Amino acid sequence: MAMDHVTFCKLLTQSKETFNSMQFEGDAILLDEINQTNIENTNEVKELIQLWEAYELFYNSHIELVQEILPMENLTPPQSRELDAYCNEVMDQCATLRERMQPFINRFLENYETTFGPIFNSDNSYHFFQPHNFNAFNSPVENNTSQNSFN
Repeated sequence: MAMDHVTFCKLLTQSKETFNSMQFEGDAILLDEINQTNIENTNEVKELIQLWEAYELFYNSHIELVQEILPMENLTPPQSRELDAYCNEVMDQCATLRERMQPFINRFLENYETTFGPIFNSDNSYHFFQPHNFNAFNSPVENNTSQNSFN
């Protein structure tokens, strides 16, 4: 059964107003943090990215909530187009913020790779599978007093 237009408009308007008030404050906080973050400071960049991930989740959760309140199967074609347009608008706003965050995300990824290095050695073997006590593994079994003996 299709949702009547008055109910649809009321629910969509309430959702927009609630989101807009929270988004206004959230965007201001995020943009302030972006402006204050030193891109050369790994810890600051990491904290900013954690804030971004939480904020991006806020955007996605809002879309899910609106689609739960206004399920597409209960909407007429004009209503579903209006809801689609609104959801796209919200995601465009999120994408705009992501563009502002991208240099920090790139910097974090560069720092992460520099700090931790590649997973594989040049011979594509996992370095952590190499024996810790090289002599114990190369000595005859009878001379091996470690618990790594393979009798």
